Amino acid sequence: MGCRATGGRSVLLRLAVDQHDGATLVLDPRRRMPGRGLWLHPDEHCLALAVRRKALARALRRTSPVAVDRVVEQLRVMLQDGARPPGQSPGVPTSGPSGPGTTDREQNADEHPMSTQR
Repeated sequence: MGCRATGGRSVLLRLAVDQHDGATLVLDPRRRMPGRGLWLHPDEHCLALAVRRKALARALRRTSPVAVDRVVEQLRVMLQDGARPPGQSPGVPTSGPSGPGTTDREQNADEHPMSTQR
């Protein structure tokens, strides 16, 4: 959303509006909070881009802005602790499918990305 790059669910963080106050954006570690949510990379730069472009309120389909201070602090703590994003297992490579850590399952048998032969 912020950097406009795509990623799988195992890589992205889900953010949602806090149910109690209705105006604060929080991390949704279980990815189960009700209502519209949005997905971001676990990176402060990605969140900063989304805030600067005012994309958060649009993605949540809200007319009023949402407070992001709480989610910024949660994200900083998560990144400082070196924790993986919620839902990402230790065996999941963090680079793209052609980078280091690529598994055989992610590559096609004949090395062509659009091939139908497995």
